[in-house]
Amino acid sequence: MPLISYIFVFFPAALTCVGLVLGGWWTWLQPAVLFGLVPITELFIKGTTENRPKEGEAGRKNHWVSRMILLGIFPTQLAMVVGLLWQANHLESWALMGAIISVGSTLGAMGITGAHEIGHQRGAGAKLTAEGILLLTLYLHFVIEHNRGHHAKVATPEDPASAPEGQTVYGFWWQSLKGSLVSAWALERTRLGRENLGPWTMKNTLLRYLTIEAGLVLVIGITLGMK
Repeated sequence: MPLISYIFVFFPAALTCVGLVLGGWWTWLQPAVLFGLVPITELFIKGTTENRPKEGEAGRKNHWVSRMILLGIFPTQLAMVVGLLWQANHLESWALMGAIISVGSTLGAMGITGAHEIGHQRGAGAKLTAEGILLLTLYLHFVIEHNRGHHAKVATPEDPASAPEGQTVYGFWWQSLKGSLVSAWALERTRLGRENLGPWTMKNTLLRYLTIEAGLVLVIGITLGMK
């Protein structure tokens, strides 16, 4: 698969932006395509089990196309959030619901995946960018749990991000959502315990992340309430 094909990671965002610009029933374009048309299409298209060879993997990761795609995720996410907030008071309730689902699902799918890749890069800039993306998804605890929890317990019953055989997608969603928070709290409590500190301190990275997320939601609520 050529690298340029990965530009389709922005496809859900493009559909979402069309909906935000046009309003009305167009706000449901992204859910209709991603949760309707795409699954139906996959019933008639055979997938592949082929994995790319390890040789050349580093080169693909460091290719300028790969870097540009990753760098484009945060501004795209930010534009969608700003667009949703800008339109929030101008859309009918049913159209607003479509816009929220469109933006939310795109933030989760593209944002968490992109933050995962960026977060594994070295440098303070990469970490800050990953945190910015995850802040917009209200999923900052991923920084704690993924690198220190998931990587240590992957494919074990103790890993909330590993689905056991036969589990439904809805069951896995709840397991991952709840379990990752519980895991992040346990990891920080253990880390602080080694410093003879309790978990109820702002040195707890999880508490800081949750405070930042709550602050963002509060600012948005106050701002929209003033309009």
